[in-house]
Formats: sequence, C-alpha cells, structure tokens
Amino acid sequence: MSNLPNPTDELTLQVPHGLLGLPRQLRIGRNAIGYSSASWAGGKSSEWLLSEVAAVRFSHQLLVFYRFRFGNSYTVELQHHSGDVLRIQMYSFDTHEDDEDWERYEQILGALEQPVFERLEQQAMSRIEAGETVLLAGVAVNHLGLSWAVDQQLAWADCDMLQTPHSFTLNSRRNSRRFTTISYQRHWNASVLLSVIQRMLKNQAA
Repeated sequence: MSNLPNPTDELTLQVPHGLLGLPRQLRIGRNAIGYSSASWAGGKSSEWLLSEVAAVRFSHQLLVFYRFRFGNSYTVELQHHSGDVLRIQMYSFDTHEDDEDWERYEQILGALEQPVFERLEQQAMSRIEAGETVLLAGVAVNHLGLSWAVDQQLAWADCDMLQTPHSFTLNSRRNSRRFTTISYQRHWNASVLLSVIQRMLKNQAA
C-alpha cells in the first residue's frame, strides 16, 4: 500500500521560512493541520487539531486566523498552471487569556499588509450601502471607509464562506449594527479549511 497521501484528503504547502531559514511544510488534512521542519518522511513534525478558524477570502487572497497557543504567522503562495497565484496568509493567536488574546489579536490585525487590506476595504465599500457595515477579518468597515476592531469573543455569524455577501446583525456591547460578510466563516475545522482551499484551487484552474 502506498504511503502517499490521498490528494483529496490532504494538501501539503511549502512554508517559505522557518527555523534558521530552513523550509518547512504545512499539511492540511481532514482532521488536523501538521507542521514539519523538513520532509514528512524523516523530519521532526507536530500536528494539532483546529477547532476554530476565522478566514476572509478576497479574489486570490485567503486570510486565515486560527487558535493555537504556540505558533507563528506565515504566508503560503500557490502557483497554478493558469498563472494565477493563491496567497494564503495564516496568523496564529493565543486565546488562553482574554487580555493577552486581545493584544495579540490587535497585533495580528496590524500585521495585515496595507495593500491587501485596502483592496478588501475597496471591495467592501463597493458592495454596501449607507448605514451598513462590512466585517473583514475582525475589522468592521462602514460605507465611509471608517474601521474599528471588533471583539472576537462576540457572536459571529455562521455562514458558508463561498456565499458572498451574507448579511447579519451583530449585537455588540454598545449597540447593534448590520454587517455584511466578505466570504467569512467563524467556526471551522481542518476539514472545512481543506475543502475551501481545494475549491478555490479548482475554480482558479478552470
């Protein structure tokens, strides 16, 4: 029996940086995400379950936030035969302590590349009307382009990531606002992440 993973059940991505500059691999499976410092055959690797992942998709950009106490942020770029590049930016944050988590979450949001966020913001503003707000990876943007951080502990909408836009009302501690998601889903697991990436790859290759 072959030890090669079933391409429909696993996806291995090359992480462009790692300890001492050595390449690493990220493997997304149906039940977990694995992280290896070398090849899966002989390298030291670790694997963890994903219970909650937040992600935003914009064209060929996929921003992924996931819960993991010890982790790094990194970017993966996939090149396709069509010439398109699917860029996956992954950010790990610790939810062990509320205050520490919020500070880390703000750092994550601040680490977003400005051009990427500007394009997300432009996409949001082109879709919404006055008085409506769009939620982008934990940042709310209204029709005037103003943005503010949203407490990730609030009740987020559960929706299909590939259904855009999706309107809902978010009840915050201060007031209620109408939001429209830009390809956003709050509760994920590794299987969902894998299926979404595979669908994006299939759509780009078509």
